[in-house]
Amino acid sequence: MSNSLSTFFDEVIPFVMGERGLADLEMRLGPSPSGRRMLGVYAGVVPCNIRAHMAAIFPAVKHAADGIGPEMWTRLLAAFFVAHPPRHGDPNRYGEALPGFLAKRRVEGGLPEYLEELADYHMTRWKVLTSVESGPGRTTFVRRYSHNLPAFASAVSLGAVQRAPRPGAMTVIVYRDPTTLRPAVLQPSAPQLLAYGRRCQALDPRWQSAAAVSDRDLDHAEHRLIEMGVLRRAQG
Repeated sequence: MSNSLSTFFDEVIPFVMGERGLADLEMRLGPSPSGRRMLGVYAGVVPCNIRAHMAAIFPAVKHAADGIGPEMWTRLLAAFFVAHPPRHGDPNRYGEALPGFLAKRRVEGGLPEYLEELADYHMTRWKVLTSVESGPGRTTFVRRYSHNLPAFASAVSLGAVQRAPRPGAMTVIVYRDPTTLRPAVLQPSAPQLLAYGRRCQALDPRWQSAAAVSDRDLDHAEHRLIEMGVLRRAQG
């Protein structure tokens, strides 16, 4: 990149990020051949687009945050992008650090736990949807939440007036439906959860004993998970 082009981007980026005004940009680079009015269109355009994108990725987080207080979502986003400036080439990944950021804010400022859980839930669904590889940690995830997030997120998508998810600890499996190729959610039974763990080679025999689940029960549960598309049929 030439020095002149490098200088141009060094000056324009703060302008489109809303950190500098039009007069300041003109003082540094000179007047635009297109005129001030046309140039002014780009003032702060990037933060505006990013806010719209984040609201689309995390709709239930935005809904719940604004249920806590007016403009809470806007304030949280502003603080988030100070701590985590958007640098990734894929805008869908701008919010990867949001669950951890909200967890830290909860510890520091008393935000409810369900905000960070909702952020995690949305990011998990996005990973399930976009992964090019299949399997645990790619198109299937087990999550433990303190509130009924799937029901709340679904209600938000339908225009619900409910301001916060209902409390109640629950374990869910978020997975890619093999028919629709869309994220789906299962609240597994104990045998299904243990069967999933067995398939992932993460089953402690003591858990199976404590739950009084037989090997036959696990086989039936695994067969059901295969039917739903949570697990693939074992090869060989």
